[in-house]
Amino acid sequence: MSLRVIAGRFRGRTLSVPRGQATRPTLGRVRESLLGILNPWLPGARVLDLYAGSGALGIEALSRGAQFAAFVENSHPALKALQANIAALGIAAETAVIERDAMRFLGAGAPPRDLPFDIVLLDPPYGLELADKALEKISESAGAWLSAEALVVAQAGRHDKLQERYGNLAQTRQARYGDTWVAIYKLQ
Repeated sequence: MSLRVIAGRFRGRTLSVPRGQATRPTLGRVRESLLGILNPWLPGARVLDLYAGSGALGIEALSRGAQFAAFVENSHPALKALQANIAALGIAAETAVIERDAMRFLGAGAPPRDLPFDIVLLDPPYGLELADKALEKISESAGAWLSAEALVVAQAGRHDKLQERYGNLAQTRQARYGDTWVAIYKLQ
């Protein structure tokens, strides 16, 4: 299976995705809608792509003008696809790949060197309440990780729960796309 970049400087380029059911790529229509919403915030943005998988969301952000993307992923097949995509697009200088479980990354205490992040893309496996847990962790140390105007975008399954507020992160928008629920939070 492969995906295509939808818009921007890499429009039409093919992205590798890992085989099997362990990684669920974000559907094209969800990526298109989501990045369309984020488009005004993307130029020059520093993006954190948690549960990055093949990196499709972060790469789409870079394609549309983001300055930098850090990808957090711990699945070896997904990391292989992510690294292949970065190499194929020649964007190693604009990226950092962090091989780590996203929840451990968020709970590590010390923020990464690539701060602050303007946009956090959160697309964990569905059905495990991971988006809810990750949003809680992000809110606990938001001031250290996020810029003043930061947006956090969470995707979850239709049965997963997302609260309207996590500490100083308030939900500003939500939408459903089939079995996917997308919620956007703003630092307040």
